[in-house]
Amino acid sequence: LIRLSEYGSMRLGQAELSSALSLMTAALPDNSMLSPAADSKYWLFIPNFNGSSSQLLEGLQQTLKNGMAESGFRGRSFTFTAGCAAEDSNPSRRMSTAEFALYDASENGTGFISVYSDDRYEKHKSEYDNMRRLTRLIDNNLFLYHFQPIVSARDGRIVAYEALMRTDKSINMFPLEILGAATKLGRMYDIEKATITNSLRFISDNQELFRDRKLF
Repeated sequence: LIRLSEYGSMRLGQAELSSALSLMTAALPDNSMLSPAADSKYWLFIPNFNGSSSQLLEGLQQTLKNGMAESGFRGRSFTFTAGCAAEDSNPSRRMSTAEFALYDASENGTGFISVYSDDRYEKHKSEYDNMRRLTRLIDNNLFLYHFQPIVSARDGRIVAYEALMRTDKSINMFPLEILGAATKLGRMYDIEKATITNSLRFISDNQELFRDRKLF
């Protein structure tokens, strides 16, 4: 599982993604399959591959860096972070172990490549579970919001509301847990976007409640 990125940027634009994918496709064996996942992530599957996965990815990473510099993006540094799955005949397990390996690689920073390890999984599975719940929360927009009234000390009128981010029981994460996990996963932008979009939608659906009142 590969996550494409540019140093110092939240996410790649469409032009950058197209160029990066073209370079990678040209450098891979003919029978390779490259498929989009989410959040600039791509599944890579090479049937009957017998070489070193990490060596292949390191070579592909260098090809991407060199090729992007020659494709009109000179002065910008592109790379990817990748996780290699466990050797297993079960496709579902291969995908889930690749997801953990990508998380493990991301813990070291952008541009790292990690091969799945049972020992690493046992050591970090609690934190990894938080990351998976965060991803589900964001990708499926499972946020809840409580609107706490702010009242005037002079006459008791409600003058504003404060939007408080919460989750349902299926996610069961406290706000500080969400923000901490989002920071580590590089998804604070998605949290901020969801907060603004969801709050404005609630205001639009309840305009009388917010008439002449501010929202924090």
